Order: sequence, then C-alpha cells, then structure tokens
Amino acid sequence: MATYQTRSGKVRAIIRRKGFDPVSRTFPTKTAARVWAERTERDLAMHEAHGRAEGDRDTVAQLCDWYEIYVRNLKTISVTQRGNLTRLREGLGHKIASKLTAGDVIEHTKARRDGEHMTSKGVL
Repeated sequence: MATYQTRSGKVRAIIRRKGFDPVSRTFPTKTAARVWAERTERDLAMHEAHGRAEGDRDTVAQLCDWYEIYVRNLKTISVTQRGNLTRLREGLGHKIASKLTAGDVIEHTKARRDGEHMTSKGVL
C-alpha cells in the first residue's frame, strides 16, 4: 500500500514492497499520486506473481518490447524512437538489464560511432 506525504503543496507517493526497492514520485495533486501508485503497485504485483523480483533477469530487448507496448497504449511511437529501440535491441538486447554496466553502453556507443555496429540482418 502506498504512503502519501504532502510537501510544499505537492503530494509525494511512496511505495514499499518486500523484495523490491522503494519507489517514490512527486505530483501536483493527490489524485495523480494515487493513480500512479495504484498502477505501480499492480506492476510490482505482476512481477511477484511471475515469481521474480523487480527487473530480475529481463534483457534489454525484453524491456524495449515492453516499452513499445506500454507507450503504444499512451501515444504514437515516432519513427526515430522505433529506430532507437531497434538499435538498442541489436547492440545490447542480449544483455541482462540489471547487470548492464557503463562499459557496455560505452562499447555500444563506440561501435555505433565507428560504424562497426552489426544489424540483426548481418549488415555493417
């Protein structure tokens, strides 16, 4: 269950759940905070129902797929965004997201900048 704190005229929603890191976010109204908290708690319950901790063993590709589905329900995904997600899937998609390091991102960036990035179709 979420806890709500009023701070400087704004409302902060705090969610604590066993097995997950605490999450919080500040909103201009309590209604907005409550909606966010309910959605976040449902997401955490879904992860728990699947028998895994938050983000446990999800690959970058799986997170990109989830993001596309989630955003598609809210708005249209631009061509640029879709291309960026494709490049992330191709370069870092096989990596476990929770174990992703700055070195992995730097290596991916250097490969893209130097033209050494290989697409999923084998094109350099």
